[in-house]
Amino acid sequence: MKVDVKTQFRTVTIQQWWFLAFVVLFALPFVIVIASHREVYDWYLVQFVEPELEQLLGFRLGEIPLVEPERSYVISAIVAVVPGGIFDKAGVREGDIPYGYVHGIRSGFVRHLHHRRGANVNLRFVNRIDADTGKWVPRDVPVFVPGKSAG
Repeated sequence: MKVDVKTQFRTVTIQQWWFLAFVVLFALPFVIVIASHREVYDWYLVQFVEPELEQLLGFRLGEIPLVEPERSYVISAIVAVVPGGIFDKAGVREGDIPYGYVHGIRSGFVRHLHHRRGANVNLRFVNRIDADTGKWVPRDVPVFVPGKSAG
């Protein structure tokens, strides 16, 4: 077997290094964000919008264990209601599970409230006690969601 001693490795030019850096630092992260925009937006809603809405409307969203006759799991629900707050006056109770959100209860519920700022919204809930017995009969709760305050 004869080895060619004239083999040379290709050198990378400075323009090629800049292109590679651009792809790795900007283009690839941009593509990843665009490809997963729903997950990124859901994360933004839960991390930044949810605490503001909780304070504004007087509630706290969290996770509760739910035991149905045939299975048990953890689900997002209202874990606290501030006495005298908007949710309290509307009739929302601790243990209420937001109902009808296909793409995730927590992010779907927060998205619904966030996009209805300054308007009335008809929320649907099933209480934990009813859900534990397998009775998923939602009740409607009309709520006015104040708009964002200026400042």
